Amino acid sequence: MKKSIVSTAVFSLAMSSLMTTTVYAAPDPEDGRPLVYGNLNFGGVDKSAGDDWHVQAKEAAFGIRGLYKDEALNGLKFAYRLELEATKLINQSSGEYEMEVKNAVIALPTKYGTFVLAPRGESGQQRDLYGAVELFDVYEANRNGGIYDQPDEASGIIAYVSPKFGKGFQVVAANLNLGTTNDDNDEVSDANAIRLMYRDKKIFAGIGVVSISDKVVPTDNYNRVAASVKYSFEQGHQIGATYEQIEDHPGLGDFETIGVAGRYKINTTYELNLGHFSQSSDLENSATVLGLRRHFNERIYAYAEVADFDEPDLGHVALGLSVAFRGNP
Repeated sequence: MKKSIVSTAVFSLAMSSLMTTTVYAAPDPEDGRPLVYGNLNFGGVDKSAGDDWHVQAKEAAFGIRGLYKDEALNGLKFAYRLELEATKLINQSSGEYEMEVKNAVIALPTKYGTFVLAPRGESGQQRDLYGAVELFDVYEANRNGGIYDQPDEASGIIAYVSPKFGKGFQVVAANLNLGTTNDDNDEVSDANAIRLMYRDKKIFAGIGVVSISDKVVPTDNYNRVAASVKYSFEQGHQIGATYEQIEDHPGLGDFETIGVAGRYKINTTYELNLGHFSQSSDLENSATVLGLRRHFNERIYAYAEVADFDEPDLGHVALGLSVAFRGNP
């Protein structure tokens, strides 16, 4: 599994993605009252390298979010989100880990776009450009999955999300600082990113570039380029692909990765997800992932997942249950 000393990502939040983790029919209140939300994904995993079956938390996150929309604010709106993750804490009974902050965000949505301040946040690059192939419950289409180099979180984020234009286009720009260990490097920005996206009811397409300062990594031009496309069918099926190109990675040099994944809605209860991912680098690796979900309602489903990697210690067989929640505190 490849490792990187860089832990940056691109983050952006349009109001729809900030205020909802999963799409629900009931809207959030607009008077600042917090809503509690979260997701628990617990799976029994059998590592193909020979490990015993063991139950692990694949995700255990909870938080609060809210929106102020008041006439007294002269049209200004303020949104906030604070989310904690206990996944590592749960899985390490030794107490080695503490609770992690997953999102700490204040956003100002206006008619001129959304402005975001986030000391800590999930990667918008990950969500938007890698979401086309992020269809699985144990395998992650980011650095944690061992194929792509894109991280899933970032820190020190100042971001701008443009309004939609041209019937579906949108631009996101972000400036990132990667923590106090890099504060004395004389750089205004440790990393910056920009991406252009187009989306309508069926089609999503996007391309993004992340550039990381040579004061942060021991290479001159560490750049990450990602391009993605996804098509959603009326029946709930979808097919998508994400291509990633890395320049001057501090350890692997130049390489590229491509993933293709699709979802087939068997009926209103069952869905089948299939993906293949391949990386061309000194640590060349590929994975094929198959997942089946059985939905009980819009917030609860059981799953079975099988992943086969070139590196066998990354493979797994998993059976699990995912429960999302949202409500008043």
